[in-house]
Amino acid sequence: MKRFGSTFLAVAILISSVIYATVNLARPVSASAQQAYVILGTQTALTGCVWPTAYATVTNGLALCPLNLSTGPALAISVNQGAFVQIPMTTATTGVQSFNGRTGAVTLTDADITGTGLKVATTVTGTFTATSTPQ
Repeated sequence: MKRFGSTFLAVAILISSVIYATVNLARPVSASAQQAYVILGTQTALTGCVWPTAYATVTNGLALCPLNLSTGPALAISVNQGAFVQIPMTTATTGVQSFNGRTGAVTLTDADITGTGLKVATTVTGTFTATSTPQ
């Protein structure tokens, strides 16, 4: 029984130490108080991206290679020392990309507005009085 008691005491002290360290040593810091920057050198072509030699033995890793191409910034990745592959990046299209099956400069139609439930019918009488009623 004495051995069980000493083992229990050792485990209790270990758990207490971990809780103390977690609460008192690993205090969270607000994200706004942290100012850390990661600056990476860029390559001007995908062929300039190589797996870092310092990590030649890594078999379950991911390497990033920032690219500064003539067409704009891009990023290449390599998994497990494989070939670097450029991640496709596209620029935003001007105008509407797609709305109700139409693209480009889209002009709203009655069908577009009616579908929202906001369109109201307007009736003009001979005395030029307008009456609006929800549809």
